[in-house]
Amino acid sequence: MDLGGADMERLREIYLNLTERILPRRAKENGWVIVYDHCFQRVILDTVFGDCWYNYLDKQADKPAYKQMSREQLIQAIEVSKKIEQEGQRFIEELNEKSLEYRGEA
Repeated sequence: MDLGGADMERLREIYLNLTERILPRRAKENGWVIVYDHCFQRVILDTVFGDCWYNYLDKQADKPAYKQMSREQLIQAIEVSKKIEQEGQRFIEELNEKSLEYRGEA
């Protein structure tokens, strides 16, 4: 998927479609360890930042995290989402474990 020419609004739409619709549906169909949109968003954002995303974006802001992200961060989030879609359960389990480690919950 070539995202180079997409504007910010289009990038946000793609990200939300992946994290709110495509990934949760695929997860439920295939019995993945996580199935909820907010869990996918946590894992993906933590992966993008290589740390708990709260350390980089304002969790309390009036704007949701995806509206605070730079173009490059959004593209990276979409790429991670697409890789999860392609690679499936084993990959999301690895990313989820890392995310929980970043948060001291593993």
